[in-house]
Amino acid sequence: MIHHDLPQLDQWPTRKKAHFINSIVGYKSVHLIGTHHDGWSNLSIISTLTHLGSNPALIGFVLRPTTVPRHTYELMKENPFFTVNNISEPMLMRAHQCSAKYEEGRSEFEAVGFKEEWKGQQKAPYVGESPIQLGCEWINEWPIEENRCRFLVAKIHEVFIEETLMGNDSDGFISLDKAQLVSASGMDAYYTPRFLHRQNYAKPDVEPHIL
Repeated sequence: MIHHDLPQLDQWPTRKKAHFINSIVGYKSVHLIGTHHDGWSNLSIISTLTHLGSNPALIGFVLRPTTVPRHTYELMKENPFFTVNNISEPMLMRAHQCSAKYEEGRSEFEAVGFKEEWKGQQKAPYVGESPIQLGCEWINEWPIEENRCRFLVAKIHEVFIEETLMGNDSDGFISLDKAQLVSASGMDAYYTPRFLHRQNYAKPDVEPHIL
């Protein structure tokens, strides 16, 4: 195996180091965050969303330092309601384009061609093409002093999901592979995960088996 220590990594070009460190944690899910205030709808792509708990239903994600304009954060400070939209393979090219630095006030929905969908209880738009959509409310944030990022915590208020992803006798499990969801690695690489199997609930001294 190749060994890299911190002094060596610090000598690398910034972009190379970012790709490397971003990749070594493995595959990450990617989502589009929809925000809105005063007639301006915004979309940003993130790869740091994580499940924080089911009761209450909480999620969180990392926001990069606000030393430069962060439209998602600025809009959430005005309107704490936002949407989380899973990205399927047919959406990928347009979703990636949402990482471009569009000027303040310009909607990524219009810029990349996504359908701005208003429904349910949310005061922010959903991405109409997304197979799994979450309506959320920003409720807290935690500063990460080491790199000036912020960890934002949100409550899930509602979910829209394509019916075929759950099946008739669903136990709550969602077939993400049927939704053609993509994952990411590094700064610009995308993958389509493949379903392997489901396993039993792990207990001491019980042989693991496939369901």
